Amino acid sequence: MSNIPTDRNLFGYDPSIAAAAVAMIVFLVTGVAHSVQMYLHRPCGYMLLMVIGAFWELIGFGMRINAASHSSSATWFGAQQSMLILAPVLIAAGDYMILTRIIRHIGVEFSPVNPKYVAPIFVGMDILSFAIQGGGSAALIMAKDVATLNFGLNSLIAGLVLQVFSIACFLLLAVIFQRRARAVPGTKWRRLMIMLYVSAAFILIRSIYRVAEFAQGFLSSISTIEGLLYTFDTAAIFIAIAVFNIVHPADSLVASKEADNVYAKSNKINP
Repeated sequence: MSNIPTDRNLFGYDPSIAAAAVAMIVFLVTGVAHSVQMYLHRPCGYMLLMVIGAFWELIGFGMRINAASHSSSATWFGAQQSMLILAPVLIAAGDYMILTRIIRHIGVEFSPVNPKYVAPIFVGMDILSFAIQGGGSAALIMAKDVATLNFGLNSLIAGLVLQVFSIACFLLLAVIFQRRARAVPGTKWRRLMIMLYVSAAFILIRSIYRVAEFAQGFLSSISTIEGLLYTFDTAAIFIAIAVFNIVHPADSLVASKEADNVYAKSNKINP
């Protein structure tokens, strides 16, 4: 990928400071809202990942504003890219934790995978994806030559491909679970499942967009159109987080383990 620049505007355009500021505001709003909801519905620590992810996005766009004034700095360019690339990994992990709660609430017999393994499997893939993307991001930040930038870029692609695979498998698991539990009464858990599908689907769309972007290298036809970033990344991740402000898991699921077990037993239906 010889089209990676080292001595000029790394964005390939003049980034919009206003757009980045708006992004900071919307992620601040959803992050604060989730923080308040966590407090009101405590304990629900599994939503902490959503809070952290929202604030990582906030920090990432703050860095982007600074990077816009230092557009030839690989350090600032890599730093803002790193935050914006890694934050959705946390959001995806939050989705995995929510599905685990739903399965335990409705009935483990409906899931093709024991819920005690759901989080370790998918969060494990998320951690691996995070590590690979983190290594690529670090390479971008510290890069002094084109070879190192290429290494960082290829690492990001590998991590994103793993994330796409993980989310696709997760969605398949969720669909199978809901199909098996279709006779279980209740509307709240179904609304939560819809929000879960929306969140995971937008993370998937965002990840596919990022793979396509990085596969073409820097200053590609995709990476130099800022509107695509805000449409397929920023807006997608905001929706992935904000849907749970609208339908919060703690409002849809019984808080205590004992209540979960009673509900599951009283509605046990063979698939």
